[in-house]
Amino acid sequence: MKSLHNIYLGNQQDPTPNYSQNQIASQFITLVERHFREQKPLAFYAKQIDIQEKDLIKSVQNCLHKAPRKILNEYLVKELIVQIGATDLPMKELSLQYGFNSHAQFTRFVKSTTGLTPSRYRALKYIEYLADSE
Repeated sequence: MKSLHNIYLGNQQDPTPNYSQNQIASQFITLVERHFREQKPLAFYAKQIDIQEKDLIKSVQNCLHKAPRKILNEYLVKELIVQIGATDLPMKELSLQYGFNSHAQFTRFVKSTTGLTPSRYRALKYIEYLADSE
């Protein structure tokens, strides 16, 4: 399975981004892979790359055709879905582990990005597990 890093950087369709923008986008994806669980603000990533936040946004948008915040959310929701389905950790604990300020914020984030609440997703995974074990 391709990593999200390869998927994003392999999908560069527009040859117009310059070398510097490609470097910035690559560094951003590398940093996202390391830090997305902590939900760092875009300013954190810009500082790590030693550029201004607006330049980060422009470079990532030009190279990857997605806003940096959307990429961060995609990484986070993929991880959350795996954790929700694979562990028995209480949702409140998962929400704290992934840097949400509250269980409600966690639930809203998961529902807005997947269409399902975390509890509903876990219940569906459990039903799948039961069906597979028969």
